[in-house]
Amino acid sequence: MWEWLTDLGDRTAQFLTTSPLWLQVTLVIAVAVPLCAVLALLWLRVVDRVGSLLARGGARARARAQAKVSLDRMTRNDAERVASAKHGEP
Repeated sequence: MWEWLTDLGDRTAQFLTTSPLWLQVTLVIAVAVPLCAVLALLWLRVVDRVGSLLARGGARARARAQAKVSLDRMTRNDAERVASAKHGEP
C-alpha cells in the first residue's frame, strides 16, 4: 500500500547521493531552511499557547485561593477571630 512512498524515498536518496556536492548542498538548503523556519514558527506558537494557558490557570488558582481565604474570614465567629489575632493564644 505504501510502496510508492518507499519508492519515492529511494529514488530521491539515489538522486541525491549520485549528484555533485554543490547540487546536494543547494537542494538541502533550499528545502531545509524554509522547512525549519515553518517548524520554528509552529513551535513558537505552541510554546506561546501553552505558556498562556499555564499563566491563566495559575491566575485562576490564585483567585480561587484568595476567594477561599475571604470566605473563611467572613464565616469565622468572634472567638476564632480573636484567637487568630493573638496567634492562637487564648
